[in-house]
Formats: sequence, C-alpha cells, structure tokens
Amino acid sequence: GVYPWTDDVRVPETSVAPFQPFAVSNVTERLVVPGDQISDQLTVSSANGVWLEGQGGEQIPVTFTGTAYQVVGVLPPAQGTGVPSSATVLGTVQITATGPGVYTSPTVTVPNAGFITWKWEARVAQQPTVYRPYLAGDWIDDFGITAETTSVRHPVSITSEVREYNVHLDGRA
Repeated sequence: GVYPWTDDVRVPETSVAPFQPFAVSNVTERLVVPGDQISDQLTVSSANGVWLEGQGGEQIPVTFTGTAYQVVGVLPPAQGTGVPSSATVLGTVQITATGPGVYTSPTVTVPNAGFITWKWEARVAQQPTVYRPYLAGDWIDDFGITAETTSVRHPVSITSEVREYNVHLDGRA
C-alpha cells in the first residue's frame, strides 16, 4: 500500500510497500486422451494488500511462468516443493498478469497416458527491472497440487475374434 508521511523539513513524502503477487491454479481439463491440448487457469491477486500501480496509473505487470510436467503411472503425483526426477517437462508457458483476475495459459499437447501437473512461479528476477522494487518477493507453488493435475487416459485396444465350429454328433469338427 501507499503510506504518506512528512519528513523533518515538513515536505509531504510517500512510502510504497511492495506487494506480493500470488496465484491459485486450476486445470481447465481434468480428463484427456493422448494428443489433446491442455491449459491451466490462474486466479491472480496480491497476498498483502492492493495490487500496486506504476507512475502512469497502470497496474504493475507480473509474469508468471508455468511448467507442465508429465508423470507416468496409474497414480497421481504426490504434492511437494520439489519436482521428482521421474517427471518430464512437456512445456513452459507464461502469463503476464496486469492486475488481479483470472488468466488462462497457452496450451501444451499431451503425448502419452499418465498425469500432467503444472508448477507455477513468479520470480522477482524475471520481471522487468523497473517493476522489481514494487514486488515483495518470489512466489512459487508446489508440484503435484490436485487442482493443477490432469489425468491422461490410457488408450484401450480390444481385439475380438469369432470362430464357428461345426461339431458332429460323433465329436468331429
């Protein structure tokens, strides 16, 4: 927020407290098949007050980087701060938030069955230099959050064969 104050020479001054952007992610597709395209949806806001504005009145833009990971298997990935070595990067996308709101990521294509989970971050060092002083710190979410995970169905193939046997009364075919 903005905190006005007066210094020792009675000149009005303003102090600006940095804001902390964060996001809550929710996949747009819960169940898909190999070859489908998926995206993620971020609800972005400030964790410690209002979203600050620049000197021209525009809201400070914050770039969120999301990485989609594929995890093979029949069980969804476990939630945690680190990314397991078994996870494969499918793609990395960015969303530039220009204030609180809901943003949808670009898509990535699902190659195989298993699970796709997103991991998002907004790092101060990845923001334009002019806006870095307005940001309180990095924001990084966990890997494997249920709301950020899509199940990719295993394709099923069924083969059927019909044979006709003519059996005679004496047991011959």
